[in-house]
Amino acid sequence: MRKADTVDSNQIEDALAAKDNSMLKEVVELLEGFIDKIPANFWGVAVGSLFALGGVFLTNRSNNTRLREQLEHDRKLRRKERELALRKEIYLAAAEAIAEGLRAILRYCDLEIPHRDISKAFVEKASSIAKIHVVATEDTARAVGALMGELDAAFLRLSVKRYPLDNLKNQLKIGQVQIDNFARTRDEMVDLMRKHNIEGTNNEKRMQVRNGTFQFEQKRVADTIEQQNKRQAEIVKRTLEYFKDCFAEHKEVAKLVIPVIAAVRAEIELPVNMELYGQIFKDLLEKQEGSLAEFFQAIVQPAKTDLSPPPP
Repeated sequence: MRKADTVDSNQIEDALAAKDNSMLKEVVELLEGFIDKIPANFWGVAVGSLFALGGVFLTNRSNNTRLREQLEHDRKLRRKERELALRKEIYLAAAEAIAEGLRAILRYCDLEIPHRDISKAFVEKASSIAKIHVVATEDTARAVGALMGELDAAFLRLSVKRYPLDNLKNQLKIGQVQIDNFARTRDEMVDLMRKHNIEGTNNEKRMQVRNGTFQFEQKRVADTIEQQNKRQAEIVKRTLEYFKDCFAEHKEVAKLVIPVIAAVRAEIELPVNMELYGQIFKDLLEKQEGSLAEFFQAIVQPAKTDLSPPPP
């Protein structure tokens, strides 16, 4: 029984397969007949259309690729422009602060400027230098760090050397006040003795006291003037030496500006001939040194200032 069922199943499957093959053959024959009925020129149009569609597809894909690349390029370009604009803004402000620092070194020479006011302009702008580290490359940060380290050290060295000069200057002021006070008392005695002579008062003891006071105050005036002249000569001598120290510090700090300029210009893509620029900077320093030497030569023997008050 089972064997008969198996034979029947195989026969059914064979019949179905034969039927499918017959139907497929009919479809193929139908398609071949349909294709044979299509004119030959239609195939040329169809093939041409396929090539055209392929060309349009490739062209669109290429355009899309170029568009994406262009958009990416524009995005990078705008970002770079924003970064350059930010760098330029920060570096220009920092350059102004550094220039104030160099000027502050030379301001130490002027003893008329209070010590607290010497670097006031630099301190007000020094915060812009700190912003450099936000955008700077390693080369720029290293060059700026070296410059600022030397600048701060120069301030400290010049401050230590200036304190004795400020002390001498204060002593001169105090001495001048003493001279004025002594001279005022002396002149009062002169007026009293003159009045005594005009009135014809016969009081020798009073006259002797007034004359003694006059002589004492006159001696104090003369002694104080002598001390003042010594102080004045000392302060002139030490001020000239200090003047040289200030220019020497200025020269050493100024040398460190060149690496900073080179690094900054490289960052913001500004071309510069650093060899030529360095030579110009060197010539400028040499010219300053020559002018300084002529200045010192002109005041080798400074004239003493007459600190004595007008004669009574």
